[in-house]
Amino acid sequence: MSRITDRLKGLDTIKKIDKEKSKYLVIHYSSESFFALGGKSPRITSIAIENLEFGQTELFAIYKSAEEMGIPFDKIVDQYNEIEKNMLDEYFDYLRNNHNKMWLHWNMRDSIFGFKALEHRYQVLGGHPFLLSDNQQINIASLFKELYGPDYIEDKKMDNLMIKNELKPKSYLTGAAEAQAFEEGKYYELSMSTSSKVRMFTQMVNMAIDRTLKTNTSEKDLYGRSLLAYWYRFKEKPYFVIVAFIITNIISAFIGHFVSKGLGG
Repeated sequence: MSRITDRLKGLDTIKKIDKEKSKYLVIHYSSESFFALGGKSPRITSIAIENLEFGQTELFAIYKSAEEMGIPFDKIVDQYNEIEKNMLDEYFDYLRNNHNKMWLHWNMRDSIFGFKALEHRYQVLGGHPFLLSDNQQINIASLFKELYGPDYIEDKKMDNLMIKNELKPKSYLTGAAEAQAFEEGKYYELSMSTSSKVRMFTQMVNMAIDRTLKTNTSEKDLYGRSLLAYWYRFKEKPYFVIVAFIITNIISAFIGHFVSKGLGG
């Protein structure tokens, strides 16, 4: 698609989100490292979900489930599957109860990392997952690509966009740091990192709605460089409505003058 088509599609999505913010939930999760598992699915450590409008967060976490089940922290490794199953029971119940919501996520798009990965892991543990429809999922990374173009920020886009907008949360862990935290049994720290990323994604989406999100895309590149692109850029200016109103009134007065003259003649 052209930059104009992409930009208009992204703006339409953002307008829909802004109109019904309470309908949108932001989700992210953490797991053990994908590597060196010998084909096994990575174990899930935490899932955080935040309401875009109200900022209320639901956290499904290994350390919480263990505590609720009366399992001591130092016994989590020995009973991990049982605890993880309990955590995913609660997550999929929440998903089922919010089946009419729209879900915003960052690249949770496949069976390696995404809703399908969570479904598969739950099935491995003996659960029966509630399946979320694809048309209820919005990839924030893809949305920003539509809004600002493919090169809106350097690769490792999440990290670089966070830095550019000075959003780095206190509990934020990189992917490598999360993998290390899992190996060291730092489940609480992993949960806090997951929650902080959900909060950050919520901020990014709200900044995109308010048109305050900083990217590397210049105003001239939002729609591309064609003549039609200049028109669409002009339409986004705050003074466009005023200019359009004035021009419309001038044209109406001009037409009215000639119509009345014709009737008078």
